[in-house]
Amino acid sequence: MAKFETGPTKAVQCSVCNKKFSRTDHLKRHQLRHSGVKPYACIFCKDAFTRSDNLRDHYPSCSQRKNRQIPEAARGGRRSHACDSCTSMKLGCDGNNPCKTCRHKKIECKFSRLQSKGILNRQETPKLDSDSTPTSDRGSINFLLNSGTASFIDCFRFPSSHENKNLFNFRNNQKSPESSDVVDMFGNNSDNGSAFSDFFEDESIDWSLFEEENLLKFLSTPVAEIHNFGSAPVMTNMPLPVEWEPASVQSAAIIQGVMESTQALHFNIQEQTQISQNLNFFFTPSKIDKFVAHYFEFWHPHCPILHQPSISIHTTPIPLLAAMIIMGSMFSSDDRDVNLGKVLLDLVEHYVYSIDDLTEESEVRQMFRASNPAPEMLPMSMLAFQHLQATYIIVCVQFWAGSLVARRRAADARFAVVVKMARRFGLAKVRHELDDSIDEHSWVLKEGRIRFINTITLLDCAFLFFANFPMRISFSEMNFELPCEEQLWASSHPFAEKNFTANRNVTLFEAFQSLFGQIKPEHAPVQATKGNPFALNPMDMFTLIHLIYVNAHTQITQYPSSFPRSPSDSGTSTPANHPEPLPDSNITMIKGALSRWRSLWINIRACITSNSWDKIGFFRNGFNYWLVIQLLINNKGSADILMGMEVGCEDALKQLRGLLRDGGGET
Repeated sequence: MAKFETGPTKAVQCSVCNKKFSRTDHLKRHQLRHSGVKPYACIFCKDAFTRSDNLRDHYPSCSQRKNRQIPEAARGGRRSHACDSCTSMKLGCDGNNPCKTCRHKKIECKFSRLQSKGILNRQETPKLDSDSTPTSDRGSINFLLNSGTASFIDCFRFPSSHENKNLFNFRNNQKSPESSDVVDMFGNNSDNGSAFSDFFEDESIDWSLFEEENLLKFLSTPVAEIHNFGSAPVMTNMPLPVEWEPASVQSAAIIQGVMESTQALHFNIQEQTQISQNLNFFFTPSKIDKFVAHYFEFWHPHCPILHQPSISIHTTPIPLLAAMIIMGSMFSSDDRDVNLGKVLLDLVEHYVYSIDDLTEESEVRQMFRASNPAPEMLPMSMLAFQHLQATYIIVCVQFWAGSLVARRRAADARFAVVVKMARRFGLAKVRHELDDSIDEHSWVLKEGRIRFINTITLLDCAFLFFANFPMRISFSEMNFELPCEEQLWASSHPFAEKNFTANRNVTLFEAFQSLFGQIKPEHAPVQATKGNPFALNPMDMFTLIHLIYVNAHTQITQYPSSFPRSPSDSGTSTPANHPEPLPDSNITMIKGALSRWRSLWINIRACITSNSWDKIGFFRNGFNYWLVIQLLINNKGSADILMGMEVGCEDALKQLRGLLRDGGGET
C-alpha cells in the first residue's frame, strides 16, 4: 500500500546549510544561528540568546538575578498598524493616513479594521503633489534595524532591551531559472561580474522598525563606546586625602616630565602648587600598576596596538607609560581617579606632544644630519615610534573623555600630528619582509608598526563617522599590510604558534578593492576559504566597513543631486556649478560592496565560537555600521543631512535621527 505524506511540505530551504523548512518564519529563526546575532539579552548578565523562549528559560537560573523580579514577557509581534487595503493585499503599510501604498494607487485609505479593535488610526500625513513621483518600497532597509538589539550595543553598556522583538528577516536566496550561474570571488551567484545577489532585495520597507530603541540610543549617544569610560564628572578643585606613598623611578619621572612641560604654560605659583599636589596624588606606584592593568583589561581588547607580553612598567618609555596610565584611569571604579585623570589629561597631553621627537625642530635637525641630502623619509627609532603610540592614545582618551575644546583639538590638530609623523616615517608602505620571518623580535617590531597604521586609519574614519571630520589619510596611501591574527599578537613567542605565518600578503587597499570585485588574491593565504579568499578577520572587517562608509559619504556629498532631496528642493533646477549626478553604477558598486561585506561577515562569524567572539572587543559590532550605511544610501534625506553637517560637529550621528523619521524610501 502506498504511503501518503500527511506532514507539511518543506518548501523553503536555508541558503547556507540547505536545511528545509515548511514555514518561512521557521527558516528565518533558523538563519539567526548562521548570522551569529543574538537579539534577546538577559537584563541581569551578559548572556544573549537567539530565541526569546530560550531567554525566558534562562531567567530562573540566572546567577546574576539574585532575588530580582523576572521581567514580564513582551506581547508577541508588533502593534497592528496596517490599513484595510494593505491588509487585504498583504502589503507592507507605513501606518500613515493615507499610507504610501494608497497614495500611490490613488485609493481611499481606511482603518476600519483597527477601529473595530479599538486601535485609533494614525494622524493624516500631507498628500503628495500630483506631479510627485513616489519612491520605491523595494530594498533591504527593513533589515537595517533588525540587528539593533542588545548585541548592537553590548560594548556600550546601555540598559538592555531584553524583550525587543527582533525581525532579522533573511530571505531565501532563490535564483530564477533565467539567471546565469556565475560565481564571484566570494562564492556568490550573480548574473555578471559586477552585479550581486541580495537576500533582502525584494522585501518592502517597514519604516516603523526605525523607531527601534537601541539604534536611537546609538545615534543619540555615540561617545559611550566602552564600559564606564570617563563617566564621572570633572571636579577641578576637589580635596585630596592625605595618602603618602614612596615614589618609584617611573612615578617620579612622569611627575618631573609633566611639571617641566608646564613651564611653557606660565602658571602662577598657586596653580603650580595645585598641579604638583594632583600629580603626586595621581602618579603613585600603586595607582600606576592599577591603571596600567585597567588599560590592558578595558582598552587593549579594542585597540591592540601594543605587544602586551613585551610591555613592562619598568622599561616602557615615560611618555607612553603616562598615556597608558591616563587612559587606564578612565576605567577606574573610584570617581576620584576618574575626576583627577580628567583634570590632568590636558597637562599629560601637553607633555606628550612637547617631546622632541614630535617637534618640527627635531625634523630640521635630522635633515641637517642626514647623510643623504634629500632622503625620501626619515629613519624611525623604536623610541620615536613608542612616542608616536603615546600621541595616538592621548588623542583617543581626549576625544572620548575630554572636554569639548579638547575633543576638537584632539581630532583636528593633535591627530594631524599623528598622521604627519606616520607619513614622515614611511608607515604607509610598511610590510613584513624576509628578515622579519627569521628574527622574532624584528617581526614583533614590524607588526607593531603595521597595527599602528591600520589603527590610525580606522580612527581617521571614525572621526568622519562621529564628528564629520574629513579623512586625512587617502585611499592611495593604504599600501600597508593587514595586521596578523590576534592569537599571534597576544603570544609571547608568535613563531612558536601553530598557525604562525610571517605575513598576510594583502594590503588594506587591496582588501577594500576586493569588496568591489576589482581584485583577487595573487597568493591565497593559508586560512583562505572560498567565501573568504583573503582570510579576513573581524578587525579587518571593522576597518573595511568604515572605509565603505567613507566611500558612501564621499559619493553622497560630492554628488548630492543624484539622491532625492527634501520636498523643498524638489522641482528646482540644478545650478550651473552643481556637481554632476552620481552615476547609477557608483551606487550599484557601493551596494555590491555592502552585500559582499555582509556575506563575508556571516562566514567569519560562523567560524568563531561565542567565547572567542566576546573577547574580540568592539570589532564585533562591525555589522551595525553596515546598518548605518544602508540607512544612508537608501534614504532620500541623506544628502540634505550630510551636506548640512559642519566639520567637527558634536552630533554627527544624532543628526541621522532625521533619517529615521523620513519614510521616503530608498534612492
